[in-house]
Amino acid sequence: MDKYSIDSRILPRINGGEKARQDASNIVSCLGYKNVSLSCFGDTIHIFNFYILLEIINFFRFIKIKNSIVFLQSPFSLGILNHGVLNLLSKKNKIIILSHDLNFIRAGRKPFRYEVKNLNKASCVISLNKKYTNLLRKIGVRVPIVELDVWDYLLPQRKIPSHKYSTVVSFVGNLAKSEFFPDWLRLTRHYSIELIGNCSCEQKKDLQNEEKYTYRGIFDSESVPFQITGSFGLVWDGSSIESCDNGGSWGQYLKFNTPHKLSLYISAGIPVFIWDQAAAADFVRENGIGITIKSLHEIDSIMGALDEISYVAMTKRVRLLREKIIKGEFLKKAIKKAEDMI
Repeated sequence: MDKYSIDSRILPRINGGEKARQDASNIVSCLGYKNVSLSCFGDTIHIFNFYILLEIINFFRFIKIKNSIVFLQSPFSLGILNHGVLNLLSKKNKIIILSHDLNFIRAGRKPFRYEVKNLNKASCVISLNKKYTNLLRKIGVRVPIVELDVWDYLLPQRKIPSHKYSTVVSFVGNLAKSEFFPDWLRLTRHYSIELIGNCSCEQKKDLQNEEKYTYRGIFDSESVPFQITGSFGLVWDGSSIESCDNGGSWGQYLKFNTPHKLSLYISAGIPVFIWDQAAAADFVRENGIGITIKSLHEIDSIMGALDEISYVAMTKRVRLLREKIIKGEFLKKAIKKAEDMI
């Protein structure tokens, strides 16, 4: 049976968030999936836009795919042909869908009917974690589901510098949407903070007035693991330092999502602090690769009580996991399970 991967890339808005998708495409290619690349331009397409013609031409490439296994990533970025491509492929092939995201959660609304409908066209869905699976079942996804557990983060076999225990916590991400971090900087604490990522002009002014932190700027997704100097990475979101529950839809989303940021820290060789109600907190606890916290206030006392022996033990577990993540082992395992089920 032939295998195909429909690689839908959003152009020209390419950023670090695309790494998870690109890594997934590269991983399934290693498993024998033939790549069918469809570039699209998201919501910027208009009815008379020249790129619609290109998409329609690409559409006819899918007609030839029959009696095959087809790998897709959701949410789909297939432009105006989204539903047509899914209908066409699902009638003649076995479909495996890797579900990155559910838009309705971040929108703070009821489930979008089209999201459920699209996922039910699959022969098997790859979910992010157990809580994500439970949510998919709750909203009406009926097809078989396997779990990814954690995102892979492909990297060349370059050795990560050893991280000795220090009182530095790193946060990598879009600072412009991470509203909690100015309050985090102002906490009374005995550790330093390293910030990496994009921030707004107003936030840059705040950063200039704060102490006990280092703002490193922006790095691309391939180089940022080698730039992190902290002893821990922080997985947190929303507007509150008290709890992600108080942080709006971005914070609430952590209850179901497995952040790609977690894999970034693992690829950098460092353990994490993560909100204890986050879906990914179960993975962190089970693998002993970090510490779960209720609020950002707790970090100061934890850092003060942690000894180097405990820290080294955590980093050893992180490095064992890192060897799997940078080689794509988690998605490979999930794909093989999905293939066996269909």
